[in-house]
Amino acid sequence: MTNEEKPKKVIWKRWWFWLFIVLVVVGAVFGSPDKKEKTAPKEAPEKVEETPKEIPEQVEEIAEIKEAVEKEVLEPEPETKTDRDKMIEIFKAEALADWSDDYRMVNYVVKEQIEAYDWVVKQTKYLDIMTKVKQEWGNDYRMVKYVYKKQVEAYEILFK
Repeated sequence: MTNEEKPKKVIWKRWWFWLFIVLVVVGAVFGSPDKKEKTAPKEAPEKVEETPKEIPEQVEEIAEIKEAVEKEVLEPEPETKTDRDKMIEIFKAEALADWSDDYRMVNYVVKEQIEAYDWVVKQTKYLDIMTKVKQEWGNDYRMVKYVYKKQVEAYEILFK
């Protein structure tokens, strides 16, 4: 048989016809929306407008901590607190007020303050310098430690 004698296949039995149909159907299902929908501005989803209940509570808690810290800073007690557990709580509150949700930084600052507090408590030399430095810096024991060291260094250069 030659090509002329072969009967031609009907169009729906050809592979390219079915490929074309599949592409048209896929295009219709997943194709782009009408031009009207393209030009219409998209509205924000409703979920974005809703505020989770935890956020206002956390904001209030942070505000209370900040208020307590400000009260202690503005109205320092004549004597710096010496109870280590109370100091750790103060360090945490101050760090949270300063760094809010950066918990790595909060942890770092608290550890630094505890280390400095422990060092300051052990100092027995030059108590008059320590008293003045504590009055100046209050519960910021990192600064108390730093300034005390510098003051003692200068004192020893001048008077020894």
